[in-house]
Amino acid sequence: MDLSCGEELQNSGNQNNVCEKKMDNMCIAGPDRAMDQDPRLLINLMALERAHALHTDYFQHVQVDVQPFMRKVVTTWMLEVQN
Repeated sequence: MDLSCGEELQNSGNQNNVCEKKMDNMCIAGPDRAMDQDPRLLINLMALERAHALHTDYFQHVQVDVQPFMRKVVTTWMLEVQN
């Protein structure tokens, strides 16, 4: 698992070759055993999902003003914005 951040570790003040310098100064997180090697992770996440699952039909009882065609418009727009 590659966890990295794009923060600059040093601020040189020189804006030339910013991307190149950013790659040199990029900090990369090391492996986290709790995230990728502990078999309890998936079990705990599934238990949390069951504990916090909605027990009602969200779209018919909670979000009654938003119709299916509206969700389609928003979803289409979000896909266009992403690209």
